[in-house]
Parts: sequence; structure tokens; C-alpha cells
Amino acid sequence: MPTPTRARLAVSALFTLSGCCFATWAARIPDLKTALHLSEGELGRLLLALPVGSVVALPLAGWLTDTVGARRVVLGAAVLYAATLPLLGLAPSVWWLAGALALFGFAGDLLNIAMNAQALDVQDQYEAPILGAFHGTWSLAGFGAGLLATALARWQPLAPAAHFGWVAAGLLALVSTFGFFGFLSGPPAIGLLAEWGSLRLSLAVVAAVALGVAALGRGVRAAAEGG
Repeated sequence: MPTPTRARLAVSALFTLSGCCFATWAARIPDLKTALHLSEGELGRLLLALPVGSVVALPLAGWLTDTVGARRVVLGAAVLYAATLPLLGLAPSVWWLAGALALFGFAGDLLNIAMNAQALDVQDQYEAPILGAFHGTWSLAGFGAGLLATALARWQPLAPAAHFGWVAAGLLALVSTFGFFGFLSGPPAIGLLAEWGSLRLSLAVVAAVALGVAALGRGVRAAAEGG
């Protein structure tokens, strides 16, 4: 069991990753809209892929957390969420972006539920209402990521793919530092690897989401091409 301070740092890192990922993506929506030559209506339909992924994650998050533990779920979701971010920037077509958005929404909702479960564990250790501090960390991280995106767009133009890639690399390094070395409650990192069999279901679900939303992406692309 990590000390309360170490656990709080780890959970704060998770909230930082979540806030930065979402704000980084949201700040570059206009650039991706321009790159893919989307109208307002086409963009609106495309963005529906994000809540589709979130809705798929909702019934699975609690079950996975209870089955394999919040630590395993939160680390897997954090890695997936950050790793999906560059896929959004690399999107060469509407269907690619639709699929990446659904996966992004899936990972983000899974991370949100699991990291809040970890936050509640930390709050129990402190025996004080500190949950709001974690949510404040999310907001500050999002604000900082938005400022960075604005600065890049105005003074140092950087393609979304490169921007998302650098942000994802930094966030993965941050969470790896605190997440995989005993800072989170639950079995050690070696336990995470030992539970491969238990995690296969979640990986299968991710694959199913990716394949399922490909159809949605094709539909959106067809609508865009049909004008």
C-alpha cells in the first residue's frame, strides 16, 4: 500500500493526463475540420463518434474495476487514452477520425471512472474531503493544455499530429513514473502483466469498438462526399 502522499501524486498525474488529453484534442478541432474539408454539419455528425465510445465504456468500466481492480483498469485506460491522441492528429480521412474518436471516448470514460475510484481510495486514506482537489487538477491541466495549443497555433504553428504526439509522450512518461512503481493502490506492476488473461476481455472490447465505429466512420464519410 503506497503512502497517502505517493498515492495522491499518482492520482493527480492521472487527472492531469485526462485533462490535458481532452483539452489538447478540443483546442485543435478547427484545424482538423479544415484539414479534412468538413462543413459544420459534417463535423457535428463526426463528433457523435466520441459519445458512442463513451457509452460503450459505461457498462464495462464498473465491471472491469470490480473484476481486475481499479489500478489495472486505470493504467490500461490512461495508456490507451494518451496513445489514441496522436491517432486523431494523424487522421487522413473522416472514417479514420471517427474510429479514433470512438476509441478516444471509450478510453476517456474508462479512465474517468477508474481514476475516480482511485481518488476515493486516496480520500479514505486522508480522511478528508480532497476529491475536489483532483477535479481542480483536471481543470488546471485542461486550461494549461488549451493555452499551449493557442500559443502553438499563433506563434509556432505545429501540425496536430506532431502536437498530439509530443503531448502524449510527455503524459505517458508522467503516468509511467507514478503509476507503475507502487504509487497507486493495488497489486504491483508485475501483477498487471500477470493478469493478461483477465485483461483480454477489455482488449477484445476495444477491438470491437474500433471495428464497430468503422461503419459509423464510413457513413459519415459517405455523407461528407455526398455533400
